Order: sequence, then C-alpha cells, then structure tokens
Amino acid sequence: MLDPCKTAREAAAALMRRAGFPAQTAHVRAAKDGFPLASPLPRILHTDADAVLAAIQKAEAAQAQLLLGAAAFDRIEAENGHILFSLTAEAYAALAAAVNVSCPMPPMPAETETALSYAIARMRMLARQERKGCPEDAAVQRALWQTFRIAEEGISLQERKNRSEFAAQQLLTMAHRLPPRERQALLKNCGSVGAAAARLLAFSQNGSTTSGGIQYEA
Repeated sequence: MLDPCKTAREAAAALMRRAGFPAQTAHVRAAKDGFPLASPLPRILHTDADAVLAAIQKAEAAQAQLLLGAAAFDRIEAENGHILFSLTAEAYAALAAAVNVSCPMPPMPAETETALSYAIARMRMLARQERKGCPEDAAVQRALWQTFRIAEEGISLQERKNRSEFAAQQLLTMAHRLPPRERQALLKNCGSVGAAAARLLAFSQNGSTTSGGIQYEA
C-alpha cells in the first residue's frame, strides 16, 4: 500500500530543499484543517519564518513543486514558526490514483453493522461514480486526507484503527451539508475518492498488500 502522507511530506521537503534549506521528510508533519502539512523548520534552524516562507515561495514561483506529476501546493503560509502547506485538488487526485493502483479493491463487507464496514461498503458504491480526480471541495479533501493517514508508516495498530474510525465518519458525512441535488452532483465526481477510501479503510483490517503494479478493477 502506498503511504500517501509520506509522499506528500517528501514533496514539501523537496521544495524546502530547492529553497536552500536542509529539509528532510521528517521535518514535515500533519497540520491543522486547510493545511494538511506543516514544518517547524524555521524553529529548528532558529530562522525567521517569514524569511523562510519568502525563499520557499520564490522557489515555488520559479518552478512549481510536483507531487506524482501534479502541481503539489496551492497555498503556502507561515504561522507560529511553522510553514504550512495546502495541497491542490490535482495533488489529492494523484495520490488517490496512486493508492488505487497500489492494491486491489477489497470485497464488499459481509456485514455492515460497524461504522467501518458500513463506510467500506458505501465507498465501494461511490467508486462506481464518474472519476474526475478529486473535487475542489474542502470537506471532501479533508476526509480524503484523514483517510490517507490510515496508511502512514510507523504508527501502532491501535492508532491505525483510531484513524480508520475517524476517517470513516468524515467520509460518510462529507457531503451532508449540501442540499440533495448539490450533494449528488458532488458525489458523482468522487469515484476515484471512493475507490481509494475503500482500499485505505480496508487496509486497517487486512494489513499491507501490493498489486505488483497491476491496476485492479474498482
């Protein structure tokens, strides 16, 4: 299973290195809503965050950082000594697509009594919708990012379970704020999101599997 969080963190670290700073993937971590990634690099280097931000923005303006071939970041800001990174819809779509070729689609759950199994079933159904990457919708992107965090390396089984349960709740409610017609229009563009989410939710139950580069039907 691809680790989408690590892939995104590596892109942020690469941009900071292009800006002239000795950044490593470990210097980038999960952040707050709206900015899934943050780096305390200015604090680590005892450097003014605004100066670091200016150098990073200059490097980004000269050449946009890519993430799996897509433009990685649409906003980069500084706050409380941290550099914050917001992913583009194209980056979310690229990460979801990479997840979808990294392992097979899980089977439909035999029962849907638990929130997790119900969410897997719902995401499998959503995967049948049109595939247009990832919508530019904050709730969808937030739910997808929380789902990406399920496959993060180095976390305990309990933490993976906790993240799965939280992601399931986010996925099941990501379109609830919208009126029925708008909700359906949004979900029609979430086929790839649903396919990746089903795989990632099942990962917490089944462990790591790889497809050997083969794309499975979703």
